[in-house]
Amino acid sequence: MSGEITGTSGRRPGDENDVPFLSTTAGLVLLAGAQGLAWGSASPIIKRCFEVFGLEGAPIADLLLFCGVRFMLAGMLGIALGSARRGCPLVPHGRVWGHVLLIALFQTTIQYSLDYIGLAHTTGTAASIIESGAGFFAILISSLAFRYERLTLHKLLGIAVGFAGVLVINLQGAKLTGGLSLSGEGLILLSTISAGMTPSLMTRFLREGDDQLLLTGWQFLLGGATLAVGSLAAGGIWHTPSTPWGYAGFLYAASISSIALVIQGTLLKWHPVSKIAVFGFLMPVFGVMLSATMLGEAATTPWATVLIALALVCAGIVITNTAPREAD
Repeated sequence: MSGEITGTSGRRPGDENDVPFLSTTAGLVLLAGAQGLAWGSASPIIKRCFEVFGLEGAPIADLLLFCGVRFMLAGMLGIALGSARRGCPLVPHGRVWGHVLLIALFQTTIQYSLDYIGLAHTTGTAASIIESGAGFFAILISSLAFRYERLTLHKLLGIAVGFAGVLVINLQGAKLTGGLSLSGEGLILLSTISAGMTPSLMTRFLREGDDQLLLTGWQFLLGGATLAVGSLAAGGIWHTPSTPWGYAGFLYAASISSIALVIQGTLLKWHPVSKIAVFGFLMPVFGVMLSATMLGEAATTPWATVLIALALVCAGIVITNTAPREAD
C-alpha cells in the first residue's frame, strides 16, 4: 500500500459534505488532547496505587496480579459500555477472536507486565518520558511492518531527535532514575516497543469492520485474565489498600485504560498513525507534571534536564509528522 492511510471511512480529501467532526483538525486536537491526559496520568496514578496498596518492593507476582485485575475490570467496563450501545451482549465471533487475542498479547499481556515491573523500579517521571517513545515505535512499525506509511528521511530525523530526549533523561543517572537499569527503565522501554504495535493492529482490524469497543473490552478482559492467572500460579497475593483512596485510584486506573484505547481507535478511523503521534508529547508533559505534584518528586526532579528531554521529544514528534505529503 502506498501513501498514508486516510482511515477506515473511505472519505476522500475532496469530499466537502457531511464531514464528521472527528475527521477534522479540531476533532483530532480535542480527542488527542484527552488521550494525552489519560495516558499521561497513568504512571503517577499507578505509582501512587503501589504505595497505597503496599506494593512497593512486593514480589513480581503480586504486581502482576494487581495489573491483571485492573485490566479485567477495564475490560468489563468496555464490554458493558459496548453492550449497552448495541442493546445486546458484545461477544466476538469467528475471525474476530484472533484479532482480540493478538491485540491482547501486545497491548495488555506483554506491554503491561513489563510496564508494571519496570514502574516498580523507576520514578513516575522517568517512566512517563520513556513511554512517550511509543509514538516513534508506532511510526516505525506502521511504515516498515505494515507499510501503511512511507518512512522518509524527514521522519527518520524526527525519530532520532525524539530518542535523543529519551537518552538525555536516562543518562541523567541517580538524580532522576537511580541509574539506568534493565529491571526499571529497560523494561519500560521494552513495554513501549510492544505498545507501538497496537495502533497498526487496531488500524488493520478497524478497516476490516471490527467494533472498537469489542476489541478494546475483550482484549483487556482476556489479557488481564492471563496476567491474573499467571500471577496466582506464581504465588501472587492480592493486597488490600491502606486507605479508601486506594479503591478510587484503582477504579480510575481501570477506567482510563479503556477510555484511552477507545479514543485511539476512534482517531485511527480518520487519521494516519503519524498524524496522531504528533500529539504524543502531551503524555510526557502531563506525566511529568502529575508525577512531580502527586508523588513528591518535584524537589528531586532536575527540571532543566527534564525540559531539555521534553523539548527534544516534542521536536522529534513535530519533525516526524510535518513531513511533506508524498504523491502516491
